[in-house]
Amino acid sequence: VYPGTHLLLEKYFRDHPGTIEKLADSDEAIIPPVHRLHNVEPVRLKMRKGSIVLKHYNLIHGVADNTFSDVRIAMYFRVRSINIPRRAQSN
Repeated sequence: VYPGTHLLLEKYFRDHPGTIEKLADSDEAIIPPVHRLHNVEPVRLKMRKGSIVLKHYNLIHGVADNTFSDVRIAMYFRVRSINIPRRAQSN
C-alpha cells in the first residue's frame, strides 16, 4: 500500500473539480499518480493466513497473484450519509 495516498487523492479531487465524474463515466480506472508526484514509498503488508485488511477505498495499492490453493476473498463496500443525495445511476 502507499500510505496516505487516500488523503492526497482527496486533495487532488478537490483541486480538480469534475475529475470524479469523468472517471465514473469512463470504462478505464485511471488514478492520478499522486504517489509518484509526492514520492510516497510503498509499504508491503506481510500477513498471516486468515488475516484481513481494512483500508480506505481510495488508498493506492498494488496487487499480487494468489499462488496458494486457498481462495482469497475480497469485499468492497461504500459508506454514505443519509444527508447526501445519491447520484443517479447511468445505464
